[in-house]
Amino acid sequence: MNTMIDVCNLHKTYRQNGKQIKILDGINFSVESGEFVVLKGENGSGKSTLINILLGLKKPSKGNVVMMGHSPKQAVSRSKVGVMLQKTTAPNHITVDELIDLIRAYYSDPLDKQTLLDFCGLGENRNAWASELSGGQERLLYFSLAITGNPDLLILDEPTVFLSEKSKLKLLHKIHDFCKDGKSVLLVTHEQEQSLDPILNLVTKRLLLKEGKLTIS
Repeated sequence: MNTMIDVCNLHKTYRQNGKQIKILDGINFSVESGEFVVLKGENGSGKSTLINILLGLKKPSKGNVVMMGHSPKQAVSRSKVGVMLQKTTAPNHITVDELIDLIRAYYSDPLDKQTLLDFCGLGENRNAWASELSGGQERLLYFSLAITGNPDLLILDEPTVFLSEKSKLKLLHKIHDFCKDGKSVLLVTHEQEQSLDPILNLVTKRLLLKEGKLTIS
């Protein structure tokens, strides 16, 4: 197996009011190719900080992160990682069709646009403003944008938050479809495990982040 993510002795602290606040405290874990890993933790547990470090958006205070054999900041690793963040806002006055074109332009060999439209089920809404989609349609669009570059690793940060049960099930089935090709996934959530029922059979590893410490099962 190839290692997609390798995190070794990761620490992150912030200084607040003259004091050092410890967010991540000696985190160690890996994600291998073909694995589906679920990272759980309550709000404020450090999940977002960890994701930002994995993506090269923040620097660790101590420790090391390797993404597919490279630094998270290197283009060679970033080009193989798809990301669906918890909070994303589409630009005003850009259609679904135009937004897909824009994201496809960042990749040398993106997935076909029609394939992406079919995947998110927005073919009939391709000329609608992306910022005016319903919550469920919006999350499906962002999932399709995350896989535009045909990534080897997909990081999903609270992908089903605030969705109706119907929209949640639809998105979970899309995630399941994506994994059929043996892709690696790191899914971050604070929801109960039973809410992920359509993809529970895919889970190979469970991570729990609590008060800066990580346990693995």
